[in-house]
Amino acid sequence: MKKCFYLLLLTWILAACSSQTKETENNVLKATLKETEVSLKDLFSRIEVIPLETNDTALMDHVHRIRKVNNKYYILNEDYPGFTYINILVYDAEGNFLHTIGKKGQGPEEYPYLIYDMDIDAEKDLVYMMSPLGMLYLYRTDGSFVRKMNMPEGLAYHNLQLLDDNRLLSWSGSTDIESDAMCILDADSAKLIKGLWRDHNTSNWAISGGFSYVYQDKVYFTPSIDRQVYEVTSDSLRIAYEWDFGEDNYDASSVRSRLEGLTPVDKEEEWKEMRKTGGVPYTLLKQGQTNKYYFTNVLGILGERDDKGYAKNYFSLFYEKATGRSFYFKKTTEGLAIRPDMTTEEALYQLIPTEDLELLLPVLDETEKAKVMKRVEDDNPCLVKFIP
Repeated sequence: MKKCFYLLLLTWILAACSSQTKETENNVLKATLKETEVSLKDLFSRIEVIPLETNDTALMDHVHRIRKVNNKYYILNEDYPGFTYINILVYDAEGNFLHTIGKKGQGPEEYPYLIYDMDIDAEKDLVYMMSPLGMLYLYRTDGSFVRKMNMPEGLAYHNLQLLDDNRLLSWSGSTDIESDAMCILDADSAKLIKGLWRDHNTSNWAISGGFSYVYQDKVYFTPSIDRQVYEVTSDSLRIAYEWDFGEDNYDASSVRSRLEGLTPVDKEEEWKEMRKTGGVPYTLLKQGQTNKYYFTNVLGILGERDDKGYAKNYFSLFYEKATGRSFYFKKTTEGLAIRPDMTTEEALYQLIPTEDLELLLPVLDETEKAKVMKRVEDDNPCLVKFIP
């Protein structure tokens, strides 16, 4: 009887260890950086087009951020490089324009300078708009002004991300190794709670605009030269998963060693040299995940740009959770580059200009095709929803 008991106990322990090993292995995403021929049909079960209304108040030029809250789309937009207006355009689920939030100006409820990022607290009905000079402007989702508050001094701010427990995450891409690039702030006062990440400004700059994402109410931090992706916990960072590119892996610590002790000018030159010659063969940009995929954009060796200003060595990488298959490509067989502006659990969203919408026609159903055919040259881009 005792022997049977110990055998059962041993079996249970081995099973538990096996389960733990499998869980650890599943946190490593083994993918290849060899180009794959892939169609939109291979990646997505359905594609929906949201035609964003165009009028004199809602003219889209340079978009910094898109957020989806309560089935509405909030788009931080500016006219570049004039900067005569910077505001949030609000659209309903069908793309009908509703109103704007925020206004550039010298008034007490206006901001005199640029706005680099924004996020929305749906429960509090608060919109946070962040100036790079360290000022947060708070509005209601109907556009009414609430108040403004100062962020900690001494940093140039580039991005923000709301956390739970009345906190927010700030990102300062221009900071160097002596200062915190990523900080947790109190959402009510903007006072510093804790610094979370320090690195050389060259690699910090490489991820400005896409330093974090949200999936299933968890916030993830995505460094540029590290293959690890971190979950932001209450007061620290925890490795959530790691990319493994096999023979294409490189050692981020050796990159940092080459930058150590250099002057700012020499550091910038060394970084450029590594990016051009393969010392840093790629950086990871705009990561995210849906229920089906892990995703990242990959910027390869720096070199020529295409007629739209994009680097020619700009790739998309999809990793399918259920099978472990990966897809690595510059463009799909239809000719479309996938560069999501927003990811949610169920879909990826991307602004696509009118002239590129024809690339979607072969894979759209008749209802979605009809939306595309109604667009004219000067219309705003369409927000396209790619559903895996």
